[in-house]
Amino acid sequence: AEHGSDWFYKGPFAESVEAWMEANGGIMTAEDLANYQVKSREPLVSKYREYTIVGFPPPSSGGVHVAQMLNILEPFDVAAIADKDWAAYLHLMAETMKLAFADRAHWLGDPDFAQVPRGLVEPQYGRELAKRIQMDRTTPVRSHGQPPRAETELFERHTTHIAAADAAGNWVGITATINTTFGSKVVIPGTGVVMNNEMDAFSIQPGMPNAFGLIGAEANAVAPGKRPLSSMSPTIVLRGDRPILTVGAAGGPKIITQVLQTIVRRLDLDMSLYNAVASPRIHHQWSPDRLYVERELADPFVDGLTVRGHAVVRTGGAGVTQAIEYDPQRRQFLGLHDPRVPGQAMGFQARVEAAPPSLDPTELVARESLTLKGGKTYQGLLLRRSPGELEFVQVGLPKGKPMFLVRISFDPTSVERYEPLERARRNELFARIRPLLASKRHAVIEAGRMADVRLDPIELDGRTMLRCDSPLFQLVSSADESSTRRCFVRLEQVFRAFQRVLPPRVSPDRPLVIRLHGSADEYHEQLRAEGWDIRNPAFYSASRNMIVAGCDLTFFADRLRRTHEQNDQVREQYTRLNAGLTDRLADLTAELKEAGFSNDEIQREVNARRALWKNELEAALKQIDAVDRRNDARFAEVSGEMFARLKHEAFHAYTRNFVFTQPRAELPVWLNEGLAQVFETAPIDGDRLRIDAPDPERLRRLQQELAGSNTMSVADLLNTDGPSFLATHTTSDFASDRNYLYAWGVAYYLTFYRDLLKADRLAEFAAATNAPADSPDAFERLVGQSIESFDRQWRDAIRSLRPISSAESPSQAAVTTPRVFSDN
Repeated sequence: AEHGSDWFYKGPFAESVEAWMEANGGIMTAEDLANYQVKSREPLVSKYREYTIVGFPPPSSGGVHVAQMLNILEPFDVAAIADKDWAAYLHLMAETMKLAFADRAHWLGDPDFAQVPRGLVEPQYGRELAKRIQMDRTTPVRSHGQPPRAETELFERHTTHIAAADAAGNWVGITATINTTFGSKVVIPGTGVVMNNEMDAFSIQPGMPNAFGLIGAEANAVAPGKRPLSSMSPTIVLRGDRPILTVGAAGGPKIITQVLQTIVRRLDLDMSLYNAVASPRIHHQWSPDRLYVERELADPFVDGLTVRGHAVVRTGGAGVTQAIEYDPQRRQFLGLHDPRVPGQAMGFQARVEAAPPSLDPTELVARESLTLKGGKTYQGLLLRRSPGELEFVQVGLPKGKPMFLVRISFDPTSVERYEPLERARRNELFARIRPLLASKRHAVIEAGRMADVRLDPIELDGRTMLRCDSPLFQLVSSADESSTRRCFVRLEQVFRAFQRVLPPRVSPDRPLVIRLHGSADEYHEQLRAEGWDIRNPAFYSASRNMIVAGCDLTFFADRLRRTHEQNDQVREQYTRLNAGLTDRLADLTAELKEAGFSNDEIQREVNARRALWKNELEAALKQIDAVDRRNDARFAEVSGEMFARLKHEAFHAYTRNFVFTQPRAELPVWLNEGLAQVFETAPIDGDRLRIDAPDPERLRRLQQELAGSNTMSVADLLNTDGPSFLATHTTSDFASDRNYLYAWGVAYYLTFYRDLLKADRLAEFAAATNAPADSPDAFERLVGQSIESFDRQWRDAIRSLRPISSAESPSQAAVTTPRVFSDN
């Protein structure tokens, strides 16, 4: 820490290691330490019931097998099994562990050297393994399983666990290891550093156990530059997009099963965190075929396991677990150190304030300010400061549009003033923009969520379709897999946003079904079969409690996929060529030396060739990216109208199912359609609907209408009945219809100027307006004034609104190397 990393990897420490190794028969050299590189890997993200599980990917086996075992457990009602028979629950856990560790022995290793199948963490593979479990007896597991696409879809190429969390939303799980107690038992003289014995984590030969009794195969064989397989399992659990639990452990292969049992006991069995960690644990690692149970496990449960065929071995404490959870009701963290060993969890008291309710997320985002000497001010976050450069990310929050980032480099001498945030607010802002900084494009974020969507094939109306379930709706789709996943993710975002704005108050009598057609022809075929004369790309049938939508998604998605595949192949080709540049330049240097050129001449030629290649590479990749952007834009254009209309119809369905359902109450049609239009064009940031700016096209039309002489009064709008709207509900351009236009304007005004968007106020108003004749009195009670007075005020407000123009986006002038990333 005092001398820097070079002292350790390239300086005196490395030299001391080499000298000691040479004197004592070791093989490690200073060059080995100098060649070491840290690899940053993408976390492994999986789903378990309504939770998101974030773990570490290979060469750690923990993340893979925690996810795999949770997938195996998913089909079982674990809580019901445990309530009825605790021994049956332990049996289920043991059989699950056995199946996963059989796969670990064969498949797991360093993904830079071994083919580690991604199929190991696929939910379908977990369900297939679950079918092998028999609840009344053990099932022999002769060998590993065969995950889907095992050869084609692969992961990219004494222990301590630390768990930490804070009020700013930072959650950390860190596991570090030297393998067995005191590692190799060697301290290099004069250094104070204990050498690990991680070589034991490799498989010496197939079937040969290591210090923990684990066996492995060729995937984890020793090789130069290869990283040994570990069991480390730092894990973070999220509900929705909020972390609620971080857990990790020490204990060799027992790490994996400790983390699994803590998660299942906390999430499925609703144990307290203390009991989830402290209760007696079990461990099965397939080979040897023994079930290790802690001595504290009661005899009746041991007997229940024995009678099912388990070879039970009582043992001491099975590892050490550390965990932190967040209680949203009490707004506090609970840290837990495993009571099996001395130690304690530590923290400081800090009240975690809930985010204030707001329709405008910009109010919740504090930003730093950087003012140039010319007077221009940028708002965002300072990322990096050096003597010659300030790297600043401008955080743009234009009204009614998604957040965007502009990364800018400034000369420090050009800066007049920098106003930083205090540490907690900085951390909060960084946490919010980090996904954009990391992914560069919103599509990457969406793709990450899409991969978690579970699709089940079903037969419906003579077609094979895909089904995926959400707590609020069921999506049934004939579109391609990618489009189905994308649609499901967007719909989940929309419904989560509805929940934030209008919290659910009731439960529906029957599930809401959303049927997505992958072609326009198929969509219109269903409409004809239902007798619906509709030209819109989406429609909600209240009688069927079904949203039907469709456009030519599959055709354009297939074309987009082929283009991306071709471009990816070209990228890979350039990547390979770029990787070989050093060797090519080395060959060129040798040739020029042999030809008698001077060192200066050789250097100039090498520099020129390197610059030429860099220009060619950048131009080629830029062109490929441009093609990808054009194709993405075309797909967005094709699907955009349908998704916008889906948002509109989803609002109708959400309010009818979850806010107020018949016969309780229903919004008058003018307000129902008006609010649906407000939500229809609202962009989404995370699970927030950005309804903070009016739709510019609707605003322009309404302002033109209000400038005329023959305008509609609010009283006239309140007296419009359902048919006045439904007659045009089936047209493709209903936003131009007068009734819809006024409904949108009044709904927008009520939302922003009168704070109408509260579920209880809407429900009260809906209950009082069972017919148009009831509407005037109920409306006056809602707004607290006469209709005539309200009419004058909302007109003045709408006339004074100004559409948001592109010119209002933050300027990028007078900056160097701007890089713009958008989550649009």
